Amino acid sequence: MKRLAILVPVVAVLAISIHAATASGDGIAVDASLGGCKQGSRGIVCNIQASFTSVGGADYYTASVTGPDGAVQDLGSVPAGSVSVWPRYSGDGTYTITITAMDDGGQVKRGSASAGG
Repeated sequence: MKRLAILVPVVAVLAISIHAATASGDGIAVDASLGGCKQGSRGIVCNIQASFTSVGGADYYTASVTGPDGAVQDLGSVPAGSVSVWPRYSGDGTYTITITAMDDGGQVKRGSASAGG
């Protein structure tokens, strides 16, 4: 029965409608979708797939995910253009992925998109 209790929240996450947003102004345009969830070594993790516009002059990109509980998970450097990340599941709701373009001097541009609902 304990295993069933873990699977119920995962199914609820997969049943949520997907919403995507893009940054406005000089930000990075980001599109995101929520994939499946699975049991990981750190608990339940859920896949977020994101694609984003590249930024001229950026040396690298980083990603972070803010869960519905407000906790931010820093996911480090990601490849330009698209990424598939597995943040920890922190409840039903909206997960927001933020992509930041960086150069040697610091942040260049940032964009976010949300998945879930």
